[in-house]
Amino acid sequence: MGPDDPLPSAPSRESRVGIRSLARAAQALHAGRDTADVLRTAVHEGITAMGAEGGTVVLRDHRNRVVPLVTVGYSTTEVRGFPDLSLDLQLPLTSAVRECTAVWVSSREEAAVHYPALLAGSSTSHSWAVVPLIVDDDAIGALGVSFRAPRRLTGDERKHLTTLADICVHAIRA
Repeated sequence: MGPDDPLPSAPSRESRVGIRSLARAAQALHAGRDTADVLRTAVHEGITAMGAEGGTVVLRDHRNRVVPLVTVGYSTTEVRGFPDLSLDLQLPLTSAVRECTAVWVSSREEAAVHYPALLAGSSTSHSWAVVPLIVDDDAIGALGVSFRAPRRLTGDERKHLTTLADICVHAIRA
């Protein structure tokens, strides 16, 4: 870097919040806390940093269903409404696991086209983001968050959620 080169700009507030969020989740992992605690921390940090209403970690079971392991930010009534879901269902959580790819749904209109079953229930969410938990090229589960308003995640937010999913995988495999 020469004397005439511009100084790099300071990270934005959003970047600083995201970095602190990832650091807290990683710290929970490395502190040797139990798996459920690390997953709760990762989900909490994700929803806080992104302004999401809630989030969940689901795991694929031997019956080809996804089963909620941790939920954060949802009411008790909403949590009771999270059943085990067959991978055959066309929902963001099941699609992410089945197809081993992230699912980004930015509005209820987009959900109506790609995931109409998502709107058939009592969900008040308006957008969803789900990242598969990948081990050896196979999805063992997913990390999902939802928002109360339409939301198109930025590239940095998608990377943030993907990194939290990686932390979840490390916690599950530890």
